[in-house]
Amino acid sequence: MPPFGCAPVYHQPQRVELRSACLPAGIILPVKLITFIGYSRVGKSSAIVALATALQQEGRRVRILHNGPGRLTAPGAEALDVVEIHGGCVCCDLAMGLFAMLRKWAQEQPPLDVVILEGSPVASPDVLEITLAQLYGWVNETHLVTMTDAERMARVGRPLDYLTERQVASADVWFVVNADRADPTRLDEVIAALEARAAPQKIGRAVEAMPALRSALNI
Repeated sequence: MPPFGCAPVYHQPQRVELRSACLPAGIILPVKLITFIGYSRVGKSSAIVALATALQQEGRRVRILHNGPGRLTAPGAEALDVVEIHGGCVCCDLAMGLFAMLRKWAQEQPPLDVVILEGSPVASPDVLEITLAQLYGWVNETHLVTMTDAERMARVGRPLDYLTERQVASADVWFVVNADRADPTRLDEVIAALEARAAPQKIGRAVEAMPALRSALNI
């Protein structure tokens, strides 16, 4: 059982039951779901707002599902379609609500193109992977983006805490932010150790690297 996160791995059987109850076989939800995870203050909200703003300016219909503490207050968020969801973590306690919301939103006209989910800072990657796996075959695409603070990683060194290592291992795309504030030698050692166990596509500073993120997600 992981020492951090909102729920242990043994929730997997329950997630399978929720899948069959919420999403009947054969239904394809015409949306792309992009989930951002990482500790607080690594820039998730700023990156999400920047991505959603760029997509919206191109005429895409985008909705942000904010599952972090408090409200989404990053500059520019007030001009976006934001749904707040609190009272638990969407990767486990609120998974059924996530499925139900996506199914309801799929009926909207004009249809949504992209849903961007900001996960809880302590979302368990193990359980989140299970939850997202339930959506394969029902959602057009799902992607998991992990953001980590280079300064903190270099300061902590190896081994990193379980949650950080699992978040990186689970990611499709990995943002390393604040690299200019970290000891380069120690940072390189930590990144090399993480990449030896996982191979997500690594991207630099979040907001400045938005074109690279969009390229990685094909969006």
